[in-house]
Amino acid sequence: MPEDPRAPSTHLSPDRGHWSLINRYALSALLGALLLGVLLPCVLTYWHQGQGSIWKHVSMDDTDLELTDGNWYPVELLGLAAIALVGCGPGALVLTAMLLGILRKSQDAEHEAKRRTDREFLSVGAVWGACLAFGNFPGYLVGIFLDPDVWVFPRVVVLFAVTGASCGFWIAWQVFREAHPDRGILPPFGLGRLVLLVLGWGALLWLFQPSGA
Repeated sequence: MPEDPRAPSTHLSPDRGHWSLINRYALSALLGALLLGVLLPCVLTYWHQGQGSIWKHVSMDDTDLELTDGNWYPVELLGLAAIALVGCGPGALVLTAMLLGILRKSQDAEHEAKRRTDREFLSVGAVWGACLAFGNFPGYLVGIFLDPDVWVFPRVVVLFAVTGASCGFWIAWQVFREAHPDRGILPPFGLGRLVLLVLGWGALLWLFQPSGA
């Protein structure tokens, strides 16, 4: 049965010529990567510390009572975000450009266009994003702000995997929208993908719950 030409396309287009290096879709992909992969981890880290300075595990002076006085220090969240943008922002930019190149090549392949729907393409982007996220090496320094317990390694791994998959999903949607401008801003969510989203971010929130919670 032929598809309704008025309906939004759900398949990749093989008829792509030159991709613009910088356009609104690429910028949207970059901003999404910075938000999901750099700034949200800062919020999680700040929340994980609970009351007290985020530097309390980094301080070399055990007598500095101001670091553990039970107060919140919102200004430190801004400082942490600035550090993350300077340290991890360039890596996020490079990895986003790499994933854009990978997914755009996939879009150009005719056999990919014939056998992959938008949802399948987004899944591929999420997998690539989760894998590439571990290449942003400055991000591993987040461990120094976390509680020094047995959960440090799982926290870092799940943080990279979940935020990386979320970034890859968003970047893949921007690539698909670039080929199909008729599609909306929000990506399609099926039941299975919603379940994975809730499980992934739920696990991340559980691992980063405030100290002593």
